[in-house]
Amino acid sequence: MFLTDDILNQAGWEKELPSVLLRAMKNKEMSFFLDTNDAFIYFNIAKNAQSSLKYPLHGRRLSVKDHRDAWNNKFSKLNEKQVASSYKFTILREPTERMASTYRYFSQRNMIDPRIKFSEFILNYIDCSPNNNEVARFKQRRVWNHHLSPQYPSVLSNNGKIIIDDVILMNDEFENQIHELLQHLGINKKLGHVNKTRKKEAAVNSADISAYDWTQADMSPDALKKFKNFYKKDIELYDKFRRLLQTDKLLRFCIPKLRFDR
Repeated sequence: MFLTDDILNQAGWEKELPSVLLRAMKNKEMSFFLDTNDAFIYFNIAKNAQSSLKYPLHGRRLSVKDHRDAWNNKFSKLNEKQVASSYKFTILREPTERMASTYRYFSQRNMIDPRIKFSEFILNYIDCSPNNNEVARFKQRRVWNHHLSPQYPSVLSNNGKIIIDDVILMNDEFENQIHELLQHLGINKKLGHVNKTRKKEAAVNSADISAYDWTQADMSPDALKKFKNFYKKDIELYDKFRRLLQTDKLLRFCIPKLRFDR
């Protein structure tokens, strides 16, 4: 396991965090949105409800894709003090659900041959070569689509320390958590449509690819092995936060001393 039992122990890390995180951001080791009001930094992860948050954060969220000049101007002035004071959050999704969502996304947009099965997609599109570092490949988006990038670089530093204030899980309480988040940020808008997979009793190669919810049971042994190998850290990370939330009976996880009322 790459996560230690004292993941919540942030002793001494708060002072070091701003410089470590700013350096990672400058090196483009993760994707993020900046706030026009400098109140938050949203570390967005593909297929993790970023489209649903686009409406409520409209007017506040700056992305390098949609607001290049404004984003570059604000990013060039970003310093450690701003990083420390900003509310930093991300959204985590159960890795298998995220992979199934990516498969549907690629198929429906003809980014892959729609006849390719789920297992074939995993075997052919996930690169597990030890010579291909995921962060390096993340920077080369034309080589490796960011929908396949692991989630954990948006949560943890290279030494396994948490780099953000909040991790919100895409689970049954997700909409309640986001509502609380928006209230804290002073945004009086509702969450946009959250894509929810419709389950049905059907073959995996159903013509209606949007209506099937793929699971690990739909993966061939080789595909399952490759999936678990490549997303090992994501699987462990999601499970860790899921269990922490169950233990603490919280709607969302907040690092101690870095809660909304700080």
